[in-house]
Amino acid sequence: MDNFVVLLSLIAAMSMILLIRKVIMIIDHRKIHEHIQCIGGEVYHISRLSYRESIYAVEYTRNGQRIRKTVKFHFLWEDVWY
Repeated sequence: MDNFVVLLSLIAAMSMILLIRKVIMIIDHRKIHEHIQCIGGEVYHISRLSYRESIYAVEYTRNGQRIRKTVKFHFLWEDVWY
C-alpha cells in the first residue's frame, strides 16, 4: 500500500510540473504576440530553442519584411530580445 501511495504522489508531482511548464509556455507565446503587435508586426512562426530556459526563435512580418529574432524570458524580470 505504501508503494502505491508513493507512486501516486510521484505521478501527481510530475503532472503538476508538466502543467506548470505548459502554462508558462502559453504565457510566453501571449507575450510574444503582444510585443510583435505593439510594434506593428504579425507573428509568422514561434519555435522553442531551449526547454531548460524560456528561449524562443520568433519569425514575424512587419511592413512586408520577414524578420527573425530570439527572445529570452526571465520569470521575474523583463524579456530580452536579441
